[in-house]
This record gives sequence, C-alpha cells and structure tokens, in this order.
Amino acid sequence: MKIKEILKLADFFTIGNLIFGVLSIFYAILGLFTYAAIFLLIAVLFDFLDGKIARMSKKATEQGKQFGKQLDSLADIVSFGVAPAVFGFAAGLQEWWQIVILLFLSQRPMRKRRWLLSSRPALKPGRQVLLSRA
Repeated sequence: MKIKEILKLADFFTIGNLIFGVLSIFYAILGLFTYAAIFLLIAVLFDFLDGKIARMSKKATEQGKQFGKQLDSLADIVSFGVAPAVFGFAAGLQEWWQIVILLFLSQRPMRKRRWLLSSRPALKPGRQVLLSRA
C-alpha cells in the first residue's frame, strides 16, 4: 500500500494538531505561557478542521480511515492530555488537589483511545496485532 493511498487531507490537519500540541509543550517548559496557550488554541482549531474535513471526505480507503483514527487519537492525547498537564505543572499547579484536577482532565483522551480500540472490527483468524497500552 502506498502512503498517498493512506494519507488524506484531514490527516495533514491532524499532523498540524500534533505539531502545535508539541510546540505548546516545549513553550510551556520554557516558561513562555502566552505562546504555549496560543499554540494550544491553534491545535484546537486544527482538531476542529480535521474532523470537519474527514466527515466531508469520502475518498479514503478502509486502511486510510483506520490510520486517520489512530493518528487523530495520538494527536488528541498530546494536545489535550499531555500539553495541558505540562502547561499546568510548569505554571505552578503543584499542590495535591491541583494535580488531581490535571489528572482528571487528562483522562478524556485516554477514554477516547480505549473506545477506538474497543470499537474496531474483529480480526481475521491468523492475523497478529501488537497493541500498546496508552
């Protein structure tokens, strides 16, 4: 399978979401919270756009759709799980109750990941799959 048969336009927006989520993490670690927040908002915009474009696009193969779902899940974990937690910790949210709130908020992408893994079709006999725990 060629890569251009798997990647679709929405996947490029998902990759943009992932890139801006990582940039938000880097800038939060550096203490530049304004830039980190701006990058996080851009990641939200890219996440919104990739969902809209994926729903409008009907050209993707089944393998391309599965790739897009997994890529979107990874981008969501980074942008909406890890980045806000790093942002909060770097901003000084280090009391026990603040950490509990950050952990609670970071569970949304984990629940989505679990849902994606549980809703996939049954595997054909003889097919091996390596699953990683997120």
